[in-house]
Amino acid sequence: MPLHTDVVRWWHEVGGDAVAFGSDAHEPTLVGHGFDEAAAMAESYGFRPGRTAHDLWRQ
Repeated sequence: MPLHTDVVRWWHEVGGDAVAFGSDAHEPTLVGHGFDEAAAMAESYGFRPGRTAHDLWRQ
């Protein structure tokens, strides 16, 4: 289940400085499913990717 936007909005409002993404897919074809949508949501709240794909996204 994807993370609800209210959680990311709340985290941003209380001063959270970073987010991370994970995937617990039980089928190889579903690993990373929804990443583009999650990244867009994080970016809409001011979080930006780190230097590598594995870094935290920070404000």
